[in-house]
Amino acid sequence: LTQQDMSQTSSSGVEGEVRNRRRSSDRRDEKEPASLLAADDDIEEAEEVDDRVGEALMAMNSSSDDINKLEPELEAARRWYLHVGAETERQCQEVSKGLKRNIKGAAMY
Repeated sequence: LTQQDMSQTSSSGVEGEVRNRRRSSDRRDEKEPASLLAADDDIEEAEEVDDRVGEALMAMNSSSDDINKLEPELEAARRWYLHVGAETERQCQEVSKGLKRNIKGAAMY
């Protein structure tokens, strides 16, 4: 096969594969049951759950509660940090205005 033949074969093969996938997905859609529960018979069977799962869930719930309690404190700390930063910036600008003449005079030396 020439390189041109191979490229034509590969491109038509890809297009054919895409068409085949579409057709198979169309067929799959037609075969799906009306209820997803009907397809899974094992859902109705009782399964034994490891005790560690319950313990892990309780630990995760406890941690989630702790996080939820700490979030307002974090937001307050962020607001305080921004406030302090803005106040410090304002104070620095005031001091800078007062010393501007002295700073300019000292720059010459």
